[in-house]
Parts: sequence; C-alpha cells; structure tokens
Amino acid sequence: MPVEKGYKSAKEKFAGADYSTTVEPLAPDGKVIQGGTSHHLGQNFSKAFDITFLDKNQKKQYPYQNSWGLSTRTIAGMILFHSDNKGLVLPPRVAYNKIVIVPLLFKGKEEKVLKVANEIAAELSEFNPIIDDDTKMSPGFKFNKWEMQGMPLRLEIGPRDIENGEVTLAIRDSAEKKSLKLNDKILKRLLLRNLKLCIRGCLIMLRKCRMILLLKLVILRISRSLLSLARGVWCLGQSR
Repeated sequence: MPVEKGYKSAKEKFAGADYSTTVEPLAPDGKVIQGGTSHHLGQNFSKAFDITFLDKNQKKQYPYQNSWGLSTRTIAGMILFHSDNKGLVLPPRVAYNKIVIVPLLFKGKEEKVLKVANEIAAELSEFNPIIDDDTKMSPGFKFNKWEMQGMPLRLEIGPRDIENGEVTLAIRDSAEKKSLKLNDKILKRLLLRNLKLCIRGCLIMLRKCRMILLLKLVILRISRSLLSLARGVWCLGQSR
C-alpha cells in the first residue's frame, strides 16, 4: 500500500512521547487509514520508571526509548485496498500460493489431464501452486472460490487445451483471461511477467490523482467533498 508519512500533531501524538510519526494510506473511497505509528519517547518513561544503564564510563544513564506499532490493521487495510465485488485480491508479493491449477476433468480423460497438471505444478514449484482436483465441485464453482479467496493467477487446463498445446490463464486483479502456449520455459516467463504487474502502481496513480495542494483553508473543504487528500505546509516547531 502506498502511504503518506509525517508527524502527528501535539494533540494526536502518543501521550508522554516527544513526538510521533505515522504512515497513512489513502483508501479508494477517500478515507485515510492510520497504517502504523512510531513514537520517540525520549527519556520520559525511563526517568518515570527509573530505568537505567551504566555507560562506558560506568556512570548511570537514563536510556532514550522508542515505541512503534504495525498491527493487524495493515492486513485489514490490504483487504480494503485490493478487494472488489468478486472478493479478495491478494498482491502476489503477499500471497504464499501464487497460482492455482484447475484441471477440467471429463469422464475417461481424467488421468491424462491430471498428469499434465502435475507436470505444470512441478515446473512452477517456485510459485507454490495448488492443484484443485476436487471432483465434487464444478469448474465454475472452483473459479468463483479462488476468485473470492484472491488467488493472483489461475491456470485452467482440459483435454482440448492439451490437444492444442495451450493453457488458459486467468489474472485476478484485472479479470483478464488469455491463452498461453503449453511450453515450460515460455509459460514460466509469461507467468513471472504477469506476477510482476504491480497493483501498487495503480494505487500510487490513484493517490497522485487525488492529491490536492493546500494553499487556503477553503481548499481543505473542497478536498473533503472530493474524497481527496490535501497536502499542506506543516510547522515542525515545538507546537507540532
């Protein structure tokens, strides 16, 4: 998630800290999420709780302390940022399993299709592929299930695909489907290229398009109505 970083105001900073810094991403609906915070506590807490150490001159000193937090809210933020009406969209860098292979199992041809599916899975082992060979669910049900779970890439292969030397690739974030040649080296190269298509880049462009330079207070009211982020001058004096 692309974020805006900066300092908290005196009223918003962590109680007792000298200052607090924060990173905050702009959500697609115009709301800003507090992604993570870091607090410079100075010697305030070490003095209050009498926490000391001996320096190199064997003199007692109060340590400077920091406190930071990056909690499960970032997972919620990722879900909020990358979801659509079909379900979750997992960025490839986050997803442990980057590809699911769905063999289309027709009666009498299951063995041949499963053999090719397992060969593809072995070639693509670096992507931690899953083979969904559950015969109790229809292909359409499986497609929907993996879209809801946010699997970055889906490979569909059936008897006709094998005859044509092809495999169908479904890309989760763009909802695009394309046919790829069933060639180990070419297939791996194409999958790597699709995995590197950066969802984050789209979010950076969204943030830039919705960034308004704050020159007057009236612009702040306009930015709120446009669900945009206002960037303004911030005094870094003691009155942060």
